[in-house]
Amino acid sequence: MATKADCTLTVHFESAKEAQQAGLILKRETTFRKRGSAEVRIKNRSITIVIQADDIVAMRATLNTYLRHLQVVGAVSDVAGNG
Repeated sequence: MATKADCTLTVHFESAKEAQQAGLILKRETTFRKRGSAEVRIKNRSITIVIQADDIVAMRATLNTYLRHLQVVGAVSDVAGNG
């Protein structure tokens, strides 16, 4: 019997503009659903990612995807001089 799994991750940014830009990029990924789904919420200087998955393995894979995207967003922001 598979266990349902969920996870909530909140990331704080230095500015509301950075949070808005990162959130919009991450929201594009929410349309891809296989064994898990995610919702991205933007509020002030923070984004919250809520992940729901069919099992713990799918939750971890979905979480890793969003963490990699956040890492890329941060790297691009640093190179562009926005971070």
